[in-house]
Amino acid sequence: MSKQTDVAWNPWRTLATRYSHVTVVCEHELPRGIAGLWRDDTIWLCRNLTQAERRSVLTHELIHIERCLPPRHLLAREEDRVDELAARRLVRLADLARGLHWTSNAHELAEELWTDAHTIRVRLDTLTAEERAWLTNQFTE
Repeated sequence: MSKQTDVAWNPWRTLATRYSHVTVVCEHELPRGIAGLWRDDTIWLCRNLTQAERRSVLTHELIHIERCLPPRHLLAREEDRVDELAARRLVRLADLARGLHWTSNAHELAEELWTDAHTIRVRLDTLTAEERAWLTNQFTE
């Protein structure tokens, strides 16, 4: 399992240090089902998002910038991959374990871990065998 640092992921810090040329716009209501969107040097975040949701969606969009746009026929697969990468950055395994000690509800975990329920579900659904074993061990000790 990869070693995690003690510093939580901060997409706003990453935006300022690595992507200072990118503008984030949070004042528009985006179409239903779209929480964020990246085009050129602009990221739009839906104005109705909570602070934790903005953190999650911004992370997702920054990963899109890192990875660039894939060919059209790979867009759906890329969305799934970016969801997984974002969930891994936002939800550290040790933090997930601490949260799971008191709840398995995705919304409660999201609130505790300062993210959204979608990110929690993705993180849980994409645990590796090694991560599952580690989590199981945390509950049997």
